[in-house]
Amino acid sequence: MIESIQAKKGTTKRVVVVFYNTFGGPKTGVSVTVRVVLASDNLYLQSDGSWGASPQADPTAVEWSSANSPGIYYFDFQLPDAVNSYLITFDGGNSVQTRFVYAWLDAVSADETDLHRVKAVLANRQQQEIASGIVTVMDDDGLTPLLTLTPGVDNVDNPTTNVLTVSDA
Repeated sequence: MIESIQAKKGTTKRVVVVFYNTFGGPKTGVSVTVRVVLASDNLYLQSDGSWGASPQADPTAVEWSSANSPGIYYFDFQLPDAVNSYLITFDGGNSVQTRFVYAWLDAVSADETDLHRVKAVLANRQQQEIASGIVTVMDDDGLTPLLTLTPGVDNVDNPTTNVLTVSDA
């Protein structure tokens, strides 16, 4: 089974995996190698942070805490500024119950401001001026204008489509 993860491009994403021994208990002290493949180009992440045509020096995962969080390993992946998808394989070697664990990581470009606006349009108070038709979406406090939607048409002489122009309030 592949876990699908999303993270913002240009940020660091901690990818976590759990390994078990053959009896189902957490497996500590495992030397976990990580293989990251750039899906679009089939390039491999090297341990020095560069990308290569073949895996030559795979990065390694770190055990969280053998005492407090046994069997949990993580890898901090610095996503490039480009929007890409990555296949991440964790190899726990022969001493673990399931040797390979896979994750699929998609870098996304939406920033927090865009997400906040989408949530506001869906959930927050909106008001419309009858005379102009302008709709104002309020911020979470219900008072601060977040953005405005100004109605218009595609062609003043022969309108066929209504158009809403979005602008910051």
